[in-house]
Amino acid sequence: MRIKDDIVRKINSFLYKKMHYGLISLLCGTKYDLLYAPYKGTKKAFLLMEPEYGNLGDQAIAYASEKFIRENFSEYELITVTEKETCKHINAIKKVCSRDDLIFIQGGGNMGSLYPYIEHMRRFCINKLPNQKIISMPTSIFYADDKQGKKEFKKGLKTYNRHKSLFLFARDKYTFEFMTKYYKSSKVKLVPDIVYYFAQAPKQLIKRDTEVIVCLRAECESAMGSGKRAEIIHFLNDALNGQIFIFDTTVWRDVSREIRELELASLLRQFSKAKCIITDRMHGMIFSAIVGTPVVVLKSKDSKILGGYDWIKNIQSVRFVESFDATEILKDIKSLEKLTTIENICYVKNQFSSIRSFVLDN
Repeated sequence: MRIKDDIVRKINSFLYKKMHYGLISLLCGTKYDLLYAPYKGTKKAFLLMEPEYGNLGDQAIAYASEKFIRENFSEYELITVTEKETCKHINAIKKVCSRDDLIFIQGGGNMGSLYPYIEHMRRFCINKLPNQKIISMPTSIFYADDKQGKKEFKKGLKTYNRHKSLFLFARDKYTFEFMTKYYKSSKVKLVPDIVYYFAQAPKQLIKRDTEVIVCLRAECESAMGSGKRAEIIHFLNDALNGQIFIFDTTVWRDVSREIRELELASLLRQFSKAKCIITDRMHGMIFSAIVGTPVVVLKSKDSKILGGYDWIKNIQSVRFVESFDATEILKDIKSLEKLTTIENICYVKNQFSSIRSFVLDN
């Protein structure tokens, strides 16, 4: 029995990596049919595709999404399903859903061709649940201008226009305009990234460390490349007499739902103590704004960090820099050090207030 289970796990792992989600669902057969049976006939909302990987920005999206749904759709019982469980459980979910139940899908910067395994799963869920009201939480979209990007665009066009009760929330203007232009069957609305739902009133100034946190990407979304990244880090380290701390919002371990809150609390505590943050990560910027730490924001490969910045561009402690000139970055750090107040970003949270009526009244 153990050997058989090991073989099944290996097959599922292989199929998952190859994005054969339909085959995984088919191989599961009726295995999970009774999993959600206790919820049949109840008013419920599923949140699908929650992450278990170590990107704490995505983990924050899941955490904020849960909080948002519980507070704004409180009459629905919330059932969360992880990314890897989603394709296995999709048939069981379909069996217990009535037309009045809601399906939420994890948001983020993963719509398009940049992260195909997530985009394929989103489309898989939408195709498998044609009669449900589906809400895709705030996303950014990016299709590469190449053969694969054009292929993914055509597949997305087919899926997003076929579903008749699909709500797409865009978290930046570029994505909103793209969705409005191409996904004419969907109901589209522009709102901030859901992590802004944690925006809070400014707290009393805390004692900060002397270190500057450098939180720069080292993967496919980086616009600067590894050489420029190293150059900036070395320059700042010399200019600030070694008072920098290299950090990332991605940890190289799995993060389960049970440990998510502690991981996020630890990250926010680290950010709140820093003198300043340098980042090209959108959630690095948002985390900084939430805890009131001055931040220098650098551009990323796609539109999402600039789109996220648009919501808080009038905040003095958030400084967007177009170039990767290390001397300009240093000037902004020195300028931000002189700030003595923490500004309120609660106004961003107010942008979410219309989502409930937009979903339920359409």
